[in-house]
Amino acid sequence: MEMLFRSNIFALVGGGDRPKFATNKVILWDDQQQQPIGELSFRTQVKNVKMRLEKICVVLDSKIYVYNFEDLTLVEAIDTCPNPRGLIALNPDTANQVLACPSKDIGHATIKNYRLSNFILNTNCAAHDLSAMALTNDGRMLATSSQEGTLIRVRKTTDGQLLGEFRRGANSCIMYQITFDIQSKWIACTSDKSTIHVFTITN
Repeated sequence: MEMLFRSNIFALVGGGDRPKFATNKVILWDDQQQQPIGELSFRTQVKNVKMRLEKICVVLDSKIYVYNFEDLTLVEAIDTCPNPRGLIALNPDTANQVLACPSKDIGHATIKNYRLSNFILNTNCAAHDLSAMALTNDGRMLATSSQEGTLIRVRKTTDGQLLGEFRRGANSCIMYQITFDIQSKWIACTSDKSTIHVFTITN
């Protein structure tokens, strides 16, 4: 389930043993009207859905579909490497529409800026085998974590330049989530080690 900011619009995907909705469909639900207002269907299971005011992104195992939210017209389809965790990141600031996702090449991230005409920016930067990712509020920095869950790297989204590395620990873990604060001064991560690590961003 994904909520559109603080609105009454939700994106719902079926799950569990007895799903109410099909696992290969995205249902756009208006909670005020208590009824669906749109539907997107796919041939394979939906792994993740992300929304912002202008876009809705649906993540499948090896492809991401980007739609205009207003009329659900397809903007583009992005090929990725196998992505069972449904990794994708969108920044919320409307002044800079950035999308980040795994690339077709394992260990790389694709970054797109939809504010630039004809999608000029498509930075395919070497990261590491990805387990989690996050964008800053303004979309200027991308954080990614390794499959081992020991390292977080922060890069500029304009050119993929490495800005810093943060080590969560020496033992492998399952990284659940990475997030920036709204002013991009700190970065935090959670894992199956029952800890939260917070780092200061100096760049």
